Amino acid sequence: MQKSIFPFKPKYLNRTSCLVSLIKRFSDDTRLTASRASATTYRGPCVVGGWIKAARHQRKFSFINIIDGLSKRDLQIVAPASLISDVSGLRVGASIKVEGMLVDSPAKGQCVELQADKIDLLGQNDDTYPFVSNTHAYSPDYIRQYLHLRSKKPEFSAMLRLRSKCRQLIHKYFAENDFVQIDTPILTTNDCEGAGETFSVGSLMQNRTKQSFFGETGVNLTVSGQLHLEASNSGIAKVYTFGPAFRADNAVDTTHLAEFYMIEGEIAFINGLEDLLECVEDLTKYVAKSITENEQEDIEALSSGSTGCGQHDITRCISNKFHRITYTEAIKLLKSASEDFSFKPKYGEDIRREHEKYILKVHDSVPVFITDWPKKLKPFYMYVNEDGETVSCMDLIVPGPGELVGGSVRENRHGVLKKALEDADMLESCQWYLDIRQYGSVPHAGFGMGFERFLQFLFGIKQIRDTLPFPRYANNCRL
Repeated sequence: MQKSIFPFKPKYLNRTSCLVSLIKRFSDDTRLTASRASATTYRGPCVVGGWIKAARHQRKFSFINIIDGLSKRDLQIVAPASLISDVSGLRVGASIKVEGMLVDSPAKGQCVELQADKIDLLGQNDDTYPFVSNTHAYSPDYIRQYLHLRSKKPEFSAMLRLRSKCRQLIHKYFAENDFVQIDTPILTTNDCEGAGETFSVGSLMQNRTKQSFFGETGVNLTVSGQLHLEASNSGIAKVYTFGPAFRADNAVDTTHLAEFYMIEGEIAFINGLEDLLECVEDLTKYVAKSITENEQEDIEALSSGSTGCGQHDITRCISNKFHRITYTEAIKLLKSASEDFSFKPKYGEDIRREHEKYILKVHDSVPVFITDWPKKLKPFYMYVNEDGETVSCMDLIVPGPGELVGGSVRENRHGVLKKALEDADMLESCQWYLDIRQYGSVPHAGFGMGFERFLQFLFGIKQIRDTLPFPRYANNCRL
């Protein structure tokens, strides 16, 4: 039997002291964590790597703070002057590997420091580095010019960590509530919203001319996984998908992207729209509560940066039940307002961003579900109410980005859906979707939430382009 490489019992593998022991044991591995070293109770020899956040060079000692992006914490390196022959290479942004002893620190604000025995300069930095100052508050517009480097900024690395944690919480919520994850296709022949805002897909063959790889049928990048998710929902009672979506939307503002991520869920055997509202509210509060209770360190790092973060009162959103008003009630509320709107509210027309802000103000900045919209304003797949004029649907508006979630009871009546598809000239392309209603159809409902807008809402991020590493939008697809 092969001898284990771990010189300790498996039950101790999760202890931080053993992680540091592993760092020492595999000292040639450059994937070492300054974050762990700065928080551990272990004291003794170790090897740590990171990027220089700050450096002070005095006559007898150099004090170097390094970070690894895994947390906001940095680790102070104390190095005797004799150890460093040339301090010019040890500048902000350079990468180093340090061998030494972790000891209790006498300095305020830190419990540990690394007394260096050896420092290896792994990657130099020079004066062309765009973030050479760690005290200057670079503007968000300036930082966005360097998409390939902005993960080095502490506030943006905090954003990426929070994004990752939110994604994990969303998957956890669905798993705890018995949803099955479905991978819906990115390439599709459908335009779920029927708005024509799709990116067509072709291929460049050997002769470098555009070919129809899939035959005569036009293929697009998906705008939503909903229709395919509904197909899965016809045999699995609770399903969700979490993946990219693409819309050729020319809007260049703070809440629109051409490539973004969507959280979409579908629930069969639904009792009505209220069941869907409860699910969306529960998911939203579950993630918001968990992230605010457990990730304050990164939220503070994000707020202290220059990402245009303006934190609103998430606690109010978590602790209060979301309001519910119908579209008709919303229009009446807007018409009775003394506000001088740029667009006068009118029944049968969309509710604008300025209208959403007013509705939220009236409801003390607690999220609001606006339900039962006119049929002509919504897509073909929504359940038509008894009045024949409205559909059983909702938009959830929240402080910050405004519209966050859209959803509806799906039209499960074969004849009604067939007529809607005929009116939209989509019957031929969506015959498969109609078939779902022919074979054991049940009342069902679903929703879609824009992940990047969710992050804007949770953390008060003003510009949606600061919620993901490489934003794509109209007239911009850099890198």
